[in-house]
Amino acid sequence: MKAFLAENLGKNQNKTGGGSKIAALNGLRSKNLLLVFCLTALALITVFVFYPVLSASFINYDDQVMVSGNLKITSFSASHIKSLIFDSHFRLYHPIVNLSFAVEYMLFGKDPYIYHADNLILHLLNVLLVFFIFFELTRRNFFVSFITAAIFACHPLNVEAVAWISSRKDVLYAFFFLCSIYGYLKYLNGANKKTYYALSLISFLFACLSKPMAVTLPAILVLIDWFLGNKINLKSLIKYMPYFTLALLFSAAACIMYYDAGEKSAITVSLLFKNFVAAHFNVIFYLSKFIAPSKLAIVYPNFIKDAESLPLFIWLSPIFVWSLFAFSVFSLRYTKKIFFVAAFFAIAVLPVINILPAGPASVADRYVYAASSGLAFIAAFLIFSIYKKLKIKIFKFVFAAALCAVFCAMCFKANIQAKTWNNSLSVFNNQIKNYPGSSAMAYILRYYETQDLKDLYEAYRIDASLSTVIFALGYERQKAASAQTDGYKQALSFYRRLHKDDPNRAAAYIYVMEIYKELGDEKNLLETFEESVNVLPKERLFDVYSYIAAYYYEKREYENALFYAGIAKRIFQGDFKTYLLEASIYEKQNNFEAAFKEYAAALLNCGFVCEVLESMAALYFKTGEYALSARVFEKAVEINPSSFLAYDFLGNIAAINNNYKQALEKYTTALLIKNDFGQAYFHRAALYLKYRRYDKAQADASKAEETGFEVPRSFYEDIKSAKADSL
Repeated sequence: MKAFLAENLGKNQNKTGGGSKIAALNGLRSKNLLLVFCLTALALITVFVFYPVLSASFINYDDQVMVSGNLKITSFSASHIKSLIFDSHFRLYHPIVNLSFAVEYMLFGKDPYIYHADNLILHLLNVLLVFFIFFELTRRNFFVSFITAAIFACHPLNVEAVAWISSRKDVLYAFFFLCSIYGYLKYLNGANKKTYYALSLISFLFACLSKPMAVTLPAILVLIDWFLGNKINLKSLIKYMPYFTLALLFSAAACIMYYDAGEKSAITVSLLFKNFVAAHFNVIFYLSKFIAPSKLAIVYPNFIKDAESLPLFIWLSPIFVWSLFAFSVFSLRYTKKIFFVAAFFAIAVLPVINILPAGPASVADRYVYAASSGLAFIAAFLIFSIYKKLKIKIFKFVFAAALCAVFCAMCFKANIQAKTWNNSLSVFNNQIKNYPGSSAMAYILRYYETQDLKDLYEAYRIDASLSTVIFALGYERQKAASAQTDGYKQALSFYRRLHKDDPNRAAAYIYVMEIYKELGDEKNLLETFEESVNVLPKERLFDVYSYIAAYYYEKREYENALFYAGIAKRIFQGDFKTYLLEASIYEKQNNFEAAFKEYAAALLNCGFVCEVLESMAALYFKTGEYALSARVFEKAVEINPSSFLAYDFLGNIAAINNNYKQALEKYTTALLIKNDFGQAYFHRAALYLKYRRYDKAQADASKAEETGFEVPRSFYEDIKSAKADSL
């Protein structure tokens, strides 16, 4: 802002001279007010469109592996930080995204409001960056910059990137991507060149660490230099070198991490040619969704249904795309803007138009989040050009009114689209409504919300070979089978169909072992366990070893349980449940010192997890260390204010210290959190008995029994005799 004021003040002083300073200041003040108005309006519009996402929850598609079930983000221990920074996550390298989730988890736990709010804040920052970038590119044209940023802010195509927590990598990489572009533009302006160049380069590094898709930025910087009329010579090539070096390094790393040996061997010339042709259709798909954003969905149909031959409309798509390119080249006779936008969009989406196979989704709304700013710019430029050409005021008024109506409709459409992200069920209802019968995955994921078997069978009808469908069907058959051996055999047959490299196979082995446990067939259970150890890669064995440790724990074969739990911990130290299992065994063996060591190790490696604190505090209580127990339970409440167990124990400790008023408050708080907590009802009943409030003691004891808690008969006799004595 200061640079903006100084530059404009200097220009006005030079033009008007000392005698016209007041006029210059007035003009500057007007521009300053206009800038503030534009930024405020953009912020308000953005918040209006996206406020529904703040009440949304996690969804059962990637949010589990990214946040709610991601053990790596639960602690800032040395092993976790190392894993967050250096390990790929589902074959993708985005350490800054993981770190952002870890910070949120450590500060706020698993409250989806925080994750959604941060996505919205990032989007708002991106909107402002888009404004300032195009403000620079258009030589400070308020109108075009504002319309560009407004379209980018509120376009329904951008809802997915903002509303989906797992799409953090898109809004985060876009933030650093746009910061790098803005820093580069400020570097070109000549003020503080070294500072802005360093800012741009560091932002580019962070963008690549957020999502490898950012590697296209160096080409966009070259495009910007061309658009602004800057010479591209040997000197400029030197300034590009650090950008291109980083881009090459991250591109190579992404390919190495993503493609294993089997996938590399599957990439043939024929496949690349088909993907190249299909990529043109993907470009058309994005353009059409930008122009008419209808039937938006989290998973789009696979438009290439036949592996041997492409549909005719895909073969024809290159003609349309290259015709558009020819038009953009022709437009250079009149303006650079159309070619600039065409090239900007093509470069930005190049990594995700699926020339190289990159996952099951060939198209997705989030893929064009950053690139859509270019399309918004050309739309704003066309609007501005048409408005300028209209000479009659009534025509200008009608055109402006029509634009306002279209923009309002776009905002309401985006707002409605944001509401479809409220929860998993609404997301997949929207998916199936727009593309019924097109995605087996959508039906499977909806099944997890509805538990309606029709969804599973519809998924199986669409794609019987999809391993996840088989996995889900097998699991459902196992549950439905009860004690019917035939049902279990059907479930086993489904599980056995999973390919050895399928990511669901570890879970499938566990469910097979669970079936054998239900059948009492320990021999086959252990054989399945041995098979899983021999087949599965090391990183997928943690759950298998944890299961077998729990199995031996249930059988009270504690030495075996400790042995396998120890192996599980060596594979991954970040799961607190393994420590709890070992600590529980040591407690049963009255080895309290070893149990406390396990709890301490859990806190060290997994962070302050409420369940660990509760168990540790309960052991302190058991061993008579009431002061320590109270401190640890208070920490548990600090981590999780809904810890009803902690409040119940704190009530017990207060009662032991004869602080009956505080004890009553703690028990009542526990019951406000969990109104069917029988243990707390009984403890409060005992407290009421001490207070000689016999009717309340009787009522709480009855409520405790209603929850399934076993109240000793002697307690009722004590109430009866105390009542009689009081008379």
